[in-house]
Amino acid sequence: MSSYVLDALALKTTVDHDLAYYDREVTQDYLHAVEFTPLAQIDAPGLIAALQTLRQRRRQVKDLSLLLNAFDTAFDRL
Repeated sequence: MSSYVLDALALKTTVDHDLAYYDREVTQDYLHAVEFTPLAQIDAPGLIAALQTLRQRRRQVKDLSLLLNAFDTAFDRL
């Protein structure tokens, strides 16, 4: 097995933790801000830009997580 794959698989736990963090903490922070802040006080364009950046970063982490899970499953079978 390539050392690149082994190095990547070594990061699997960290990547899975980061994905859970985005899902659990960061996204919830934005939702709570929207829930408890009067709409007139929300900078809608700024919030949308921040959410877009957050979701794009989360997508990168999720894509990496899916790839690492596929590697882990494939190499587990060998």
